[in-house]
Amino acid sequence: MTTISSQEAPHLQQIDLTKCNLDQLMVLKRQLDRELNVFQDSIRRLKVAQTKFQQSGHCLEKFNGEMK
Repeated sequence: MTTISSQEAPHLQQIDLTKCNLDQLMVLKRQLDRELNVFQDSIRRLKVAQTKFQQSGHCLEKFNGEMK
């Protein structure tokens, strides 16, 4: 497992999960679930943007072909 030093990422904090109680673990899980949802939504939006970009390229190729 890779570790990140506090010098590389000073805003990160290490947590010993074995010392957390159930409530703390549940809070952490909810936070991680929210972050995962943000990442998944970002990926979805990027895929939509990628598709639109590719479609615009195809339209330009078609338009340029008709102009010749």
